[in-house]
Amino acid sequence: MGHDNNENGYSDHERCETTIIGGLFEYNVRGGITTAYGGHDTIYNAYCRKHANNGIALVGSATAAEGGRGSQIFAVGCICENNTINYYVIGDESGADEDFGKFVNCISLNARYGYLCQTNARIELNNCTDGGSSTAKSGNVIVNNAALVE
Repeated sequence: MGHDNNENGYSDHERCETTIIGGLFEYNVRGGITTAYGGHDTIYNAYCRKHANNGIALVGSATAAEGGRGSQIFAVGCICENNTINYYVIGDESGADEDFGKFVNCISLNARYGYLCQTNARIELNNCTDGGSSTAKSGNVIVNNAALVE
């Protein structure tokens, strides 16, 4: 559980490989779960809600100076609701490898962006849904399901 923190509910950085199984992440100043700058996270059944910024995010590229190779996030069965951006992946222009987020059976509810992908990054959605968000998906988002997120 990660709530009422002055930054993220949980975050890790370069060369971290983390598995999160379950958990409630809410009311943090920045985000629920944030993987950054070369981290590799696998997240199962997390519930992220009511953050000022992101529910689940992958931000910043790994740099050669840090010895990193591509940041990645794999989320299965997660629910994000009432965040500015529920699921977010962004790298930076200096990164040699693009950041990659793969989401399977995830639910997005009531956000400004359900699934947002920006600079030097891509997202793959497998049987994910969105309900009530102003924009369901934006950017380099590949949808592998039967019109659940359009």
